[in-house]
Amino acid sequence: MDNLMYWMSNEIIWVPFYLSLVGLIIYLFRKQSWVILVSLLLLITASDQLSGAIKHSVKRYRPCHNSEIATLVHTVKDCGGKYGFVSSHAANTFAMATFMTLLLVSRYEYIGILFFCWAGLVSYSRIYLGVHYPADVAGGAFLGIFLGYLIFRVHRLVRERLYGGLS
Repeated sequence: MDNLMYWMSNEIIWVPFYLSLVGLIIYLFRKQSWVILVSLLLLITASDQLSGAIKHSVKRYRPCHNSEIATLVHTVKDCGGKYGFVSSHAANTFAMATFMTLLLVSRYEYIGILFFCWAGLVSYSRIYLGVHYPADVAGGAFLGIFLGYLIFRVHRLVRERLYGGLS
């Protein structure tokens, strides 16, 4: 499963998925879509930057950089940066999954299953590739869920103020 897991972690492979989401948001929310897209941009920026700041504060080595176990860790390509707690992939995907689920659940009842399976699969691939411990991914997931919920709440307030209600 090396190739599959490598591609699950590669952001480029997900570009068509992201573009499809942008198209869906524009189609469903028309004039209000710009507020949603700006909120998503802020969300991913906050998630990525905060997870990076946590990594450099905690300074826990990735499994593939941990000298005690590095020879036991199966890596597929490269090891990535020096530190791994928290996983930025997990934080970003779970943040987006949370936000998008909250945004779309009233229209598509089971949409959360799709988004959280996607986030879980991307996050698991990071463990499989030997670049994160399970706790790195769990920490990133919790961070992402928290930020996704927080930014969604702020986004709703902004949309309500701008448009007098949600549609």
